[in-house]
Amino acid sequence: MKLQRHVSESRETPGTLRRRWEAAFNAISRWVEEGNTLLITVRQLPTMNLFISREKTISENPNSWEPLRNVNLTPRTGNLVQPASAFAREFTPFESFFSYQYVVDGEKLVPLYKTSSVYTHNQETVAGFFRRGRGVIVFAPQPSNWHAEYLDAITRLREQQVASLSDLPEWADRFQNNEERAALERIALAERDLEDAHQRIEQEKGLIRGLNKEKVLYAGTDAVLVEETAKALREFGLAVVEGPHPRADLLVWDGTHLAAAEVKGLKGSAKEADLRQVNTWVAEVNRALAEGPEGRRADPVLIQYSEKLTELGIDVSTALTGFECQGLMIIATFRKTSLADRTLASFPDPVAKLIQRFGVAALTGLDLYCLLQEVRSDPTRKQKIAEELLTLRGVMPSLDWQQVITRT
Repeated sequence: MKLQRHVSESRETPGTLRRRWEAAFNAISRWVEEGNTLLITVRQLPTMNLFISREKTISENPNSWEPLRNVNLTPRTGNLVQPASAFAREFTPFESFFSYQYVVDGEKLVPLYKTSSVYTHNQETVAGFFRRGRGVIVFAPQPSNWHAEYLDAITRLREQQVASLSDLPEWADRFQNNEERAALERIALAERDLEDAHQRIEQEKGLIRGLNKEKVLYAGTDAVLVEETAKALREFGLAVVEGPHPRADLLVWDGTHLAAAEVKGLKGSAKEADLRQVNTWVAEVNRALAEGPEGRRADPVLIQYSEKLTELGIDVSTALTGFECQGLMIIATFRKTSLADRTLASFPDPVAKLIQRFGVAALTGLDLYCLLQEVRSDPTRKQKIAEELLTLRGVMPSLDWQQVITRT
């Protein structure tokens, strides 16, 4: 890591940097020879170029320096590795920590982890080590978990004596007794099971990522909160479009009722200013509805609203006076506060009374989240909830979040 930073940021010439590194590594090498372990994570370092003139270039490749020049890197990617047989007992517990972007080889490199394959002649080394004096230099991919037991196992490598099987010809792998063949079949079956398990794990992780994003409804703000709110409302069967920026956040339509929504995340409770905003959006939408095309033409805001209403499927080719837009406030209140510690009212009494007076519907992002879980467990509730959201006048009574969320 430090070497790569020096390579990319140093103002020294490549040759000077190489000589300085070699001097430093001589001290490290003596430390290894005394019986210590050097662990190097496998990665491709960039070539450094120094342009002397238009005709001549001096370059250095850090992978040609000691000790990096002892291994060759070949690009190869994968997620399944297995320890070399000589190290299976100690290193099997950590094989799930590794994926790889390169395989390695080098003279006198003792394999530690290999690519997973039933046939040993198809395996390639992804981690290995060299002996240097009484110590070792280990080359390995960076693990996903720097587990203390893994590091302990690495430091114990210098104590092990490994018998080499490198003299066996490749054809020897194709001759197997019954016990070896049965073991290979069990390995193949286990590897298929492991691959299936990895796929299931990735599917579940994808599901969790989506579910975690929905927590924005009660802990988020800004554009991502508006996006997740729109997705939730659509799940109730409502038509939803974003309002013209920077006016109403969302416009919501069920075929009969129309709402202009103010969606925001707050560190505290809702305020009268939030109500004034939604009332402004309602007035603008109602004006866009009441004005015919000629009347809207002189006002860019009304033109934008009419375009959004058209997206919802509302015909605004003539003036519409048969229905009006209502206000909808969806506020992720106390978004920085743990759910268990939210003890204050999200809509304080003075604000709640004003919301009632102006005929605006108001609920918290947490309540919307709870309604979403309710619909998923009982889809027959969709229409009822959608209707309630667009006909409610006042603050929706708070729902018990503990019915759908477990604190761990």
